Amino acid sequence: GVPLALQECHCPPARLQVSTHPVLRDVVDPTRCMLVGHSRGGKISVLAAAQEPRVRSVCLIDPVDNTAFAPLAIGYPSAVAALAESSQRLADPTTSPSSDLEVRFARPPPPIAIIGGLRAADCAPTEANYRRFFDAAPGPAYEVVLTEAGHFQYVDPEGLTMMQGLACARGPIDDAAVAAIARGLCAAWAAWTLLPDGGPSLRAGPGLAGV
Repeated sequence: GVPLALQECHCPPARLQVSTHPVLRDVVDPTRCMLVGHSRGGKISVLAAAQEPRVRSVCLIDPVDNTAFAPLAIGYPSAVAALAESSQRLADPTTSPSSDLEVRFARPPPPIAIIGGLRAADCAPTEANYRRFFDAAPGPAYEVVLTEAGHFQYVDPEGLTMMQGLACARGPIDDAAVAAIARGLCAAWAAWTLLPDGGPSLRAGPGLAGV
């Protein structure tokens, strides 16, 4: 059946047959995947990772959990709660699984990279934003904070509706720079978590966490 996380986004799962694709079958390992999601797509990425063992890495771009506009309800579970419960069970294996969660991790969550903006609170409320995901994640987890970035500066502005553009403020940092930082983080995270040699180092340089 369709995973609960995909029911929430009201879209059918993609069925790309990697093993028979003439190009991808030689370069893609379908048993080791990374999910990338922005906003509620970040939340859905975490929920999908809880249900799909092939997901070995996650990169969240200004993720948003349940809010007043998308409250906790049957069929709309909390990704932050799923991460927090997993952290608690890893810290204390005697902890019983919560009966209140619709979605929970049956195994430790995959490594999670998170990027968020301090000017995104209008569309990513602080009680459900990137910091909540980072605080709940048991690790490995890596966080980058863009102090001058708004919620929709990570995505192609041509894909935004007028309402989205009006509702969510933009920071003074250039949109292209925000998008480039997010792409770079996710690419480096994929290399570090999925490649045999671990890829490039992700050690924070001076001021990296407060770009």
